[in-house]
Amino acid sequence: MQSHGRNMIRSSAVYLRPNRAAQQRCQISSLSLVNSKLIAPALFDAAQKVDLDVAVSMVRKFDPVAYMPGLLLPTRDARLGYFAFRSFWVQTGLRIAPLPTIGNDRESAVNHTTPLGIEEERIRRWRLGIQSIYDDVDGSNESKAWSTDPTLRLIQYLHQTHPLSKNYFESILDARLRDMSVTQYDTVQDLINHGSASCANLINLILELEGVPKPGVGEVSSSQIYLAAKEVGIAHGLTNALRGSIPVLSTTGKLVVPAELCVKYGVKTPRYLLSALAIGDDDCKRALRSAVGDLVAYAREHLERARKRRTEVLSESGGDAAVSAFLPVTASETFLDRLEMKTFDLTDRNLRSVGMTEHAKCTLKLYKASLQQQY
Repeated sequence: MQSHGRNMIRSSAVYLRPNRAAQQRCQISSLSLVNSKLIAPALFDAAQKVDLDVAVSMVRKFDPVAYMPGLLLPTRDARLGYFAFRSFWVQTGLRIAPLPTIGNDRESAVNHTTPLGIEEERIRRWRLGIQSIYDDVDGSNESKAWSTDPTLRLIQYLHQTHPLSKNYFESILDARLRDMSVTQYDTVQDLINHGSASCANLINLILELEGVPKPGVGEVSSSQIYLAAKEVGIAHGLTNALRGSIPVLSTTGKLVVPAELCVKYGVKTPRYLLSALAIGDDDCKRALRSAVGDLVAYAREHLERARKRRTEVLSESGGDAAVSAFLPVTASETFLDRLEMKTFDLTDRNLRSVGMTEHAKCTLKLYKASLQQQY
């Protein structure tokens, strides 16, 4: 009986495995011939351009839908910052990469015998790298931890020319660490809070790089730009959670649907969900679709809130740059549309199989949004 259970889990993992060929097609862009000359400042040396290529490659490989929005940002500094920050965001969230080598800190007392121990060590090293950037005031100390990682070197370069708020990086790392220790969030609000701490602060870094005025430490923001950024970040975060939900479930056992929605619709626990889906449990599928439908509705609600602020956003200083920084959420909406067309079935084999025609439509949609200052 135990063997039969293991076989069901194994077969479900195969059934729910993402289509690798489809993922590769998603990474193909009409801008694939664009090189770092469109992104890197003229002052960049050869080594810095190599670092930039690494950051861009990380985004294209692990977050392909975010690639083109970065190229559509209005200035080179914004594009450079986008890929540097996005690479940081991607790498701190990866659970399949080796531990980063940052500075001379190669040893740790953290327990490496457990997956959580490894992830805690990963975040600790990234935190050390970010801290070293702020400790090295003039960027002259080559022995600092930041100097051994391409993404951190880019961030250090940006920090020297456009001082960046450390708390944004710390909030992202804190959110990553919490997320790694959670197998299922209790409430939808918990998931929303995670999107705000992670994705919204990623956007805030771009806004800060572009010189958009921000509230002081401890102040409640009255800026329509930063209020919209929070809503965009939440919508983007919820969509990212849904997009990666099945691969994450099959590899880590983490269920993106919060417990309160599972109770509401009778979704089975993560331990049994894969088996139930693999054997064609229609009741389980219906329950899961209902819960996913609620999450899609929450994502759309926050996106609509952000869009209602567009006029006010454009009227503020830095508004033009802000709407460009919000472009990734347009690609997120495309996934929400596809998910709704599939009746909110996350296990649909064709959900993540994006053909060239559909990819071209998404590309044109992003271009149009950029030209019309929409998001």
